[in-house]
Amino acid sequence: SAGEFLKTDGSGALSFAEAGGGKVLQVIQSVKTDTDSTSSTGTSFVDIAGTDQAGSGSVWCVKITPSAATSKILCSYSVTVSSSGSATTNLVLVRDSTDICIADTGGSRVRATGIGEAAHADGLQTSSHSFLDSPSSTSELTYKVTWAAISGHSAYCNRSKTDTDSSAYQRAASTITVMEIGA
Repeated sequence: SAGEFLKTDGSGALSFAEAGGGKVLQVIQSVKTDTDSTSSTGTSFVDIAGTDQAGSGSVWCVKITPSAATSKILCSYSVTVSSSGSATTNLVLVRDSTDICIADTGGSRVRATGIGEAAHADGLQTSSHSFLDSPSSTSELTYKVTWAAISGHSAYCNRSKTDTDSSAYQRAASTITVMEIGA
């Protein structure tokens, strides 16, 4: 029948079965095409300004309501950043108010999900990351990326430091995509 596959128990016996977990149940994406900047530094991570996938709110994020508590959420982001010098911009993936997929503690080092570091003082770099989250929830979840610059610098999203109006300078788009994966 439609939706079935051929299954074996390892002894050579074959039977038909319904496909199980691993199905993509929903995909939601929020695209950020405008720019933002922050002077928040160190471990003082702040939200990136923007909206959710429906154009609501003031924080760039994606909202998803899982259909089952056993579902996993595959969250991917691609964020283009620059800084006020050849400095790092730290990025953290967040579910609601909980940092997820961050590095272990290591002395006074900043714990982050990823970084962006432009090759030169007015360049752009795209940082991408994926994480399979197990939220065990059927309530609405908000996924976002927070950021902080290295001390003494500013960070910029989707634009270069000077953002000069010239064909020698670029602007970019950034995305957050979440997929509910059925168990």
